[in-house]
Amino acid sequence: MALFSSKPKTAPASTPAGHAPPEAKPRESTIQFSEIGRQLPPWIEEAVILYATGKTGEATAALNRHILDHPGERDMAPWLMLVDIHEANHHQEHFEDLALDFAVKFERSPPVWAPIVDNAASKPGETLKFQFGQTFSAIDKARMQHFLLEANNAAAVCLDVSQTPAPPPAYARDLLACIQQVRRMDKAIQLIGGPAFIVRLNSACSGDRGDESGWLLLLALEELMGDANGFEAIALAYAIRFEISPPSYVAPKALPVAAKPNAETNESADTFKLDGLIGPKAGSQFQALEVFAAGRARIEVDLARVTRIDFAATGQVLDTLIRLRERGCRITLKDCNALVLALLQMIGADQYATLLQRKRT
Repeated sequence: MALFSSKPKTAPASTPAGHAPPEAKPRESTIQFSEIGRQLPPWIEEAVILYATGKTGEATAALNRHILDHPGERDMAPWLMLVDIHEANHHQEHFEDLALDFAVKFERSPPVWAPIVDNAASKPGETLKFQFGQTFSAIDKARMQHFLLEANNAAAVCLDVSQTPAPPPAYARDLLACIQQVRRMDKAIQLIGGPAFIVRLNSACSGDRGDESGWLLLLALEELMGDANGFEAIALAYAIRFEISPPSYVAPKALPVAAKPNAETNESADTFKLDGLIGPKAGSQFQALEVFAAGRARIEVDLARVTRIDFAATGQVLDTLIRLRERGCRITLKDCNALVLALLQMIGADQYATLLQRKRT
């Protein structure tokens, strides 16, 4: 059931087939949601913005509070938003409890558990990705535990720390534990954003600053980068700082040779798939989308595996849709989860694309 859907406006003729789109020029971020986006009920806007800014726990609490405060309300929206949050974060017990309550309240079939694994399903031979954010909540910890179970069947693991600041001690310990557990599995680890993250962490641990967990994480990162000299320099500083012997350097396992792209990547000739968390550094996905759309009068963008669109990426999302519509390409964004759909409506994406929600019941 699509709670929200809308039709795009008409646009100019499409780009001739076989011609790549012109290079996109940077656009000033001047989005005013109140002017171009759809105005949604305040409780939806609150939950959507919390979720889009990575505050998953607070978004969950806001939705639960709305449901409890409005026991007679027959609106499925808050229920389906909670269902999508629990599924995206692999909280099966919470999901099943909510699905049962949903079936009783609305007298219809409950949503079915169909979790999304980060970036790629853990089929043998594939690389599994996990993205660390700015904070690390209890929900993130549960997501990481699920990821580690899936990693047993993966050929290699990709850890993305490109958006992670120098972490506090508890976060550093969790990140270090993740690295150590994957290495005990004898899996190769690709580190995205590693050099910049090391600089941030090194600054936080310089001199007599930093908890021991931060220093140990720094050593583990230098190992993953294969920087034996950098490791030894930090190990010496660690020994002086804590007056104990540092760990010994262990060279990282080599990454497997990249497999050839699957020719069946898209389910149809006019369908493009986005995947995982769409954050401010997802420019490569949008560039690939624009290349894919070149010469096509109509495309579908499958968001079934998109767990969240970060608030910081909304300008990039809207700019891409505007450019495609200006070139005459009609766009359908399909299988959006409830929170992603509401965010797209808030930024006015439904002026440039048809939005279709994922069917849950």
